[in-house]
Amino acid sequence: MTGKAAESDSGPVKLTPTQRLILDQLGARERLGENLWHLEAVHARSITRLSSLGLVSDWGHGAPGSIRVSLTDAGRKLTFSDTYQSPLEKELAEVRADLEAALRVGRLAGRG
Repeated sequence: MTGKAAESDSGPVKLTPTQRLILDQLGARERLGENLWHLEAVHARSITRLSSLGLVSDWGHGAPGSIRVSLTDAGRKLTFSDTYQSPLEKELAEVRADLEAALRVGRLAGRG
């Protein structure tokens, strides 16, 4: 997590370590393409608190003993840094840079 403080209508909110871990886990899952995840129901209080802060959406019980949860836009903003890029976006940027370099070399070679 980026260290940003959670915000509510009344200002910054202190999150418990469990709440931070839940956000981190959901963020990691979302980075892998999973936008909805099952968490153990033992975390119901933390999930309810995060939901009341507008950081997660509680989709109710999924499999027995679990709760389906996803990040909201506010949760994503808090969890991901402003410069975050998924591995796919990073790879695409590298390929584009390589392609641009190859095109520059090709243009220079054609003029020689």
